[in-house]
Amino acid sequence: MFVRLQAFIDRLKSIDELANSLLDELREIAAEWALETNNLRQLPADELTVADKRKIEHLQTAIRRHLERYGFRSFQPGEISLSYDNFRPLVLRNDKGETLEKEINFEMSASDAIRLKWAYYLSCMELLRDFSVNHPGLAIFDEPGQQEVESSSLFEFLRSASQSAQNGQQVLVSTSETYEAVSTTLGDSANIVSFPGFILQPIETGSAG
Repeated sequence: MFVRLQAFIDRLKSIDELANSLLDELREIAAEWALETNNLRQLPADELTVADKRKIEHLQTAIRRHLERYGFRSFQPGEISLSYDNFRPLVLRNDKGETLEKEINFEMSASDAIRLKWAYYLSCMELLRDFSVNHPGLAIFDEPGQQEVESSSLFEFLRSASQSAQNGQQVLVSTSETYEAVSTTLGDSANIVSFPGFILQPIETGSAG
């Protein structure tokens, strides 16, 4: 009888210790919840802080600058803006004296769609240089000169991309442009590797003995 009573008391002590530990965890969770609730109250109505808006404006300005360099023609580079909802590029249009943001849709040429991608991705790299953002500092472009983009636009893009190395970032570009043309454009500002023939080729195996 005494042994069973002692075992029951030990179980109660164990449950009490567990309850106390859970209470400590709940207090920590409650304190964190109160802190985050207070932070949420301080957010503006559009859920973007002043720092967030500064980043978006910086990114938008950089995109417009790149579009100017690359010969973007479907719209004026200054008409391109960014959505505060999903950061997608939009176009600013005047409708009866009111400036409206509209989806770009199919109003843009195929070559300008490529230019816009160059501008957006490289501008994100620039954003990393001036702000704390979640970006690895790496961008990869596979044959960026498609959709019959003029060589002058492509080489201007390559020059822009090569500047990333000066800021500890890396941009990898594969292109079928000649080594001589790329080397003349970039000089010593990039590490240029030329592959004879196709980069990916079947492995040649020896004949069976």
